[in-house]
Amino acid sequence: MWSRKKKQVSVEIPIARTVPGQFHLRSNSTSEGIAALAVSIRTHGLLYPILVTGGPKRYELIAGLRRLHACRRLGWKKIPANILTVSPEQAAEVSLLENLHRQELSEADRIRAIALLLSRWSTGSALRLMRRLGVEESDVEASLRLGSLSPIVKESLRAGLIHVEEALVVDALDNRESEKALIKKIHQERETNHKASGTSQSPRPVDRAQEQSDAQERFKPKPRVSTDSPQAGPKASSATPDAPSELSGASLLESTEAMIQTYRDEAKIDFDTAERVVSTIIRNLKRSNREVLHLDRDIKQDGSYLPQHTLNVTRLAIYTGVVQGRSDSELRLLGLGSMFHDIGMAQVPPTILAKSGPLSQPELETIRKHATSAHAAVSTQRKMEKPVLDMIIQHHERVDGSGYPKGLRGNDLSDMSHSITIIDTYVAMISRRDYRRSFYPSAAMEMIMHDAFRGQYDKKAFQDFLSALSLYPIGSHIQLSGGEIARVVGSNPSDPNRPIVDVLTDTARHCLPKPVKVNLLNELDCKVLKAVAEDELANLMTAAAN
Repeated sequence: MWSRKKKQVSVEIPIARTVPGQFHLRSNSTSEGIAALAVSIRTHGLLYPILVTGGPKRYELIAGLRRLHACRRLGWKKIPANILTVSPEQAAEVSLLENLHRQELSEADRIRAIALLLSRWSTGSALRLMRRLGVEESDVEASLRLGSLSPIVKESLRAGLIHVEEALVVDALDNRESEKALIKKIHQERETNHKASGTSQSPRPVDRAQEQSDAQERFKPKPRVSTDSPQAGPKASSATPDAPSELSGASLLESTEAMIQTYRDEAKIDFDTAERVVSTIIRNLKRSNREVLHLDRDIKQDGSYLPQHTLNVTRLAIYTGVVQGRSDSELRLLGLGSMFHDIGMAQVPPTILAKSGPLSQPELETIRKHATSAHAAVSTQRKMEKPVLDMIIQHHERVDGSGYPKGLRGNDLSDMSHSITIIDTYVAMISRRDYRRSFYPSAAMEMIMHDAFRGQYDKKAFQDFLSALSLYPIGSHIQLSGGEIARVVGSNPSDPNRPIVDVLTDTARHCLPKPVKVNLLNELDCKVLKAVAEDELANLMTAAAN
């Protein structure tokens, strides 16, 4: 790590030549706040120099944006600064670290700082650094979850219209118009309450800290009886901490999109990219099961459906395989089968894929050819293992013979094909599409369970999938027996009815300032009362604003 003592020089620099950097995090600086700071600086002087890099014609600010604005307001021509001789990457890191030390950072800005830090460093290095800085693990996990929020929710969070825990629940609503309406209602009711109480700002109610303390006390960690008790998915391995990480999913999606686009344009299978995506997912799952906790359900009809669907299926398939205890070589096969299973859809005309009404018989036949065309492309372009080819050709077959393209039955289907048929169906059901609403995860799981017992899916394959995701799948919301609302973040394969959750509210359904992580396997006096539907979530958030 760089040493500031060796590489900094304190001087006065021209304010006119100083420009803001790209990693300033405080989103709630107001003109009143800058004015108050200017008065303080005029009275007491500038106590802390700003941090910059570059010069002498152009200085880029690393830390001290409010101080810079306040001194400019005072009419200063120059400002005391510490000049750091660092690379652009180091400048970004210093800016983030400096901001993380600011106690006045808002909760949203602090979590955004952590997300930026994670994007700049490898995960192992970032986590070690944040531990030294005293950053809480819950903040790290929240930053990872916030990375998948919709643009509307992210902007509302940045603007202070909603709080972090409200953003996580609002994002679970089924469409963007519902999100806008609920955010507006939350903010309006909060402002009304503040005006009625004679306050002009929007602080949290004074009892929120007590609510947080009560929730933590209720779910206080208990000593584990045995080190062999079930865990939330795969255990962390001794993988190299500084190995490249794709926890945000952005690079994985870009790579998947590139692979599919290559096949769409050239009818050529990009095997190397598929291998890299699969190996990255396996590596991350070996280190942390957070990679697959939050699937992208906001699927558009602009060409992004197939890459998102493919990546979601691959993540869940490998995750299920890890929970099953499959070897690394089996996980690779399972991942490649998932990556290629729907690639034939890239050759289907977009007008058919986007059609909202019933398909004609010729259109239906066109879609049903995607399995055989993908099988032919993969098998002819490279010698591929049989389990991979089986998954490609069999992922729409059903145990009772009702599937396609060959109407295979029962034992005619391979072991991995049984898994991929269930996962492909589940991911399609929970995905939000332009022409239909998505199924809530718990509802989708129940429907697939019903079909499994009717004989459409292999019962053992479904049980394995259920054990990996729980009856209340990752990302869904539930009500606990004490009245609390919680979000499912992990599973216990030994008991699908007792997942790992983030408790979001107290027993009166008031949102907690920070979620409380609870493993229901260790809370025998607490159980899942029911799954919480999206309209109930909306009511919850409205009530929490009062």
